[in-house]
Amino acid sequence: MDNLQPDTLAYLDETYPSPAYHLGRLLAVLDDIQHAVMRANTTLVDRFYGSMSTTPYAVMGRLIQGSQAHLQKLRKENRYRHDEKQALLQSVMTRLSPTELPQRPLSIKEQALFSLGYYHQKAALSAEMRERRDAATARKAAQSAAEPTDTDSPHTDDQTGDDTHE
Repeated sequence: MDNLQPDTLAYLDETYPSPAYHLGRLLAVLDDIQHAVMRANTTLVDRFYGSMSTTPYAVMGRLIQGSQAHLQKLRKENRYRHDEKQALLQSVMTRLSPTELPQRPLSIKEQALFSLGYYHQKAALSAEMRERRDAATARKAAQSAAEPTDTDSPHTDDQTGDDTHE
C-alpha cells in the first residue's frame, strides 16, 4: 500500500479481521452497484446506513437480494462492468465468516469500524472512478492528436488543387 497516490485513502484493508469493517465495505459496494444502473433519489445509504451500521443482520439479506436485480440489469447493459462489480461483491462477502457475523446490535466500537470500512471502500471506489475518467480523457486526447486537422493538409486556392500563387 506504500505506492498509493496521496489523494487516495491508503487505509482500505481488505484483510482487516473485523466483520463490522467489512459490513461497512459491503454497504459501499451495494450502493455502488445500485448507482451503476440507476440514479435514485434515495440511495441505499440514505435508507439503510443507520440500520446496517447497528443491526446488519436485520437488513443484510434484503440488501443482497435487491442487489441481484441491479446486477442482472447491469449484466444485460455492460457485461464487463457487471463482472467487475460481481467480483468486488464476492471479495467483500468472502471476508464475512458466517460464524463471526454479528447476531446482535453492533457495539460502539463495531459501529466505528463499520464507518471506517464504509468510507475506506467509498474512497477506493472514487479513486478507481477518477483513474477511469483520467484514462478516458487521455485516450480522447491521444485520438484527437492523432487525427489530421485542416492545418495538416496543404492549402489550396481553388478546387482544382492548384496551390501556386501569382
